[in-house]
Amino acid sequence: MVNLLALSIPWNNPSGTPTVLQITPPSSVPTCSGDCLPPLLGSFITLLLVFSLLFALSFIIWGGFDLVVSQGDKTKFEKARNKIVYSIMGLILVLAAYLIINFVGSIFNLPLLNLSLLK
Repeated sequence: MVNLLALSIPWNNPSGTPTVLQITPPSSVPTCSGDCLPPLLGSFITLLLVFSLLFALSFIIWGGFDLVVSQGDKTKFEKARNKIVYSIMGLILVLAAYLIINFVGSIFNLPLLNLSLLK
């Protein structure tokens, strides 16, 4: 028996026989019967992919702003251009990670991506 969040407590009742006291959590508290790791991992991976996607897109916007503000200065222009190029490379890596995670999840029949978080 897996005890998660102390949902059961072993104790000795007044007669001296060991028993297990079951604690019923409120209905708003999610409980797990031991198979909650794949959905939890899927939610974590999905959030990580979304945040990395937003991070890369914000760097592309930042690089575009730096490109406009560079005013013909070659060093500023190169820094802005590199920022945009590396951000696009980051987007490609995020897409590749998504495809690899989706592929591995389909091989092992695990829900490694929880796209219901995005709704």
